[in-house]
Amino acid sequence: MTETSNQKNNANGDAEKKDDEWKSPLRGETLDVFKKYLMISLGGFVVAFVIAWAFRNELTTIIKWPLIQAFPEKGADTIFLRVIDAFMMHVKICFYFSLLLVLPFLSFNFVNKSYARFLPKDKNSGFRTGVFMIALFYLGVSFAYLVAMPAAFDFLVQYSMDDTGVLFDGTAMELTDSLQVSMREHIDLTMKMLIAFGVGFEAPLAMLVSVRLGVLTPEKFARYRGVAVVVIAMFSSLLTPPDPWTMLLLLGPMYALYELGILLCKNKTDKSESK
Repeated sequence: MTETSNQKNNANGDAEKKDDEWKSPLRGETLDVFKKYLMISLGGFVVAFVIAWAFRNELTTIIKWPLIQAFPEKGADTIFLRVIDAFMMHVKICFYFSLLLVLPFLSFNFVNKSYARFLPKDKNSGFRTGVFMIALFYLGVSFAYLVAMPAAFDFLVQYSMDDTGVLFDGTAMELTDSLQVSMREHIDLTMKMLIAFGVGFEAPLAMLVSVRLGVLTPEKFARYRGVAVVVIAMFSSLLTPPDPWTMLLLLGPMYALYELGILLCKNKTDKSESK
């Protein structure tokens, strides 16, 4: 009986030790701390939404810019199909802009706390990696806004109309006809592309983090290149307009970033082994 009691006490002691190890600052934060950061992010989202609402008209102009650049001088009409569309347009714009502000910082906190939890001796690298992930996210957003979207809209508009009006079966219609764009659909398409490019540009560092945490290896990334191409192609087709040009504008950089991620992972692994 005494031995059994001692074994139970030892088992309880081991369990408490593991709990303490999980909760200790050296080993990282608990799930409660992750929940805390989620709540902080939610609060930041609400604050960002309120600020965005104050500048909703300016943000609407920013959203329309890539589309406006694509039209000839005669231009096109942006329309609302329902009475509530103007209000919902501003809600969507503020929602998506708040998401663009909060998402990279969620990635930063996740990476930083993961390093602190699993690689306590390399916590500074976690902070630097998180900062680079934020930078890459906004680099992807900028690339989408300044390069990909103007090119995509230019292709689609040129396919639909020329300087004389809207094209129908390759023939220009009457000059009174114009190309009308639903703002509701335009906002959804534009913001999804911005988020897709932002997340896609984070891929190399996400791969590096998975290797540093021991989840995957550079060899596995290299071995499954074909699978990666298929996944990237599906991702690109779902989040871009239904034309091959825009899809390639996302697929090309993302695959290049995938290869860059493999090189970074191999380089980091070689340095770790040399130490």
